[in-house]
Amino acid sequence: MAEQFGVSEGWAKKIYATRTRTGQIERPPWRHGPVSRVTVSLQQWIGEQIRKQPDLTLLDLQEQLQEVQGVGLSIGRLWLALRGMGLRLKKVTPRPGTRNRGIAAAPASVARNAEPDQPAAVGVSGERAVAQMTRNYSRAARGERVPEGTPNSPWHTLTMLAVLTSKSLQAPMTIESPTDGDVFLAYLEQVLCPQLPPGQVVIMDNLAAHKVAGVRQLIEASGARLLYLPPSSPGFNPIEQAWSKIKQAPPSAQTRTVDALENAIKEALAAITAENASAWSPHCGYGLQ
Repeated sequence: MAEQFGVSEGWAKKIYATRTRTGQIERPPWRHGPVSRVTVSLQQWIGEQIRKQPDLTLLDLQEQLQEVQGVGLSIGRLWLALRGMGLRLKKVTPRPGTRNRGIAAAPASVARNAEPDQPAAVGVSGERAVAQMTRNYSRAARGERVPEGTPNSPWHTLTMLAVLTSKSLQAPMTIESPTDGDVFLAYLEQVLCPQLPPGQVVIMDNLAAHKVAGVRQLIEASGARLLYLPPSSPGFNPIEQAWSKIKQAPPSAQTRTVDALENAIKEALAAITAENASAWSPHCGYGLQ
């Protein structure tokens, strides 16, 4: 039969087995792999989210899919789905007349945690956030521009200071000023040192503000121990992983004022979980218990 119809013997055996089992000779249509979870309705939902916020990152979209639709997709599969829908990254085009001006300044704010962690190594660092943070790329269909209002005013900068233990982010502070020696000494005296339990090991990088006179005295007076990282080694400071996550919040929230920036930072700080903190320390080479 295989020779008569010009097919392989294996295919002829399958047809014979199907006919014996079901009485039919039709073979099911051939397809690649399992059925895709990216259904037509899911594609429509994804398209709606992209139209609402074209600068959504793959990670943001992945989290929304899990929370709203209950569908878990990998970053790679999500990228393929967006590419199949024709939604590709494009340079943002500023819309005429939509550049925000007159950003109002807000006073510095200090937030403290009620219960510090038990003695362990903590990483101290600072990071800058800008009220006019915006993403340079968004998604749109081929042939379409991505118009977006972009700020065009003097930047208002918030400096974030905090420590990261193996359990959580502690002693956060924001101030509308660069981190100099006076700012850092005030942070130690008013925020960090009152929360340091005896025996804590404090790890810092080699920023000049971290080495001004009085830093070591304040930390050691609280019963803690100060260690400096080797020069040019931010990879050894776990808190850099936290800053990387926190700095994704302002662009996602499209902050344009200092008040909005502070609110976005507060929400981002609350999103740092104990699982994050316990994973970042081994990632940087610390075998903490």
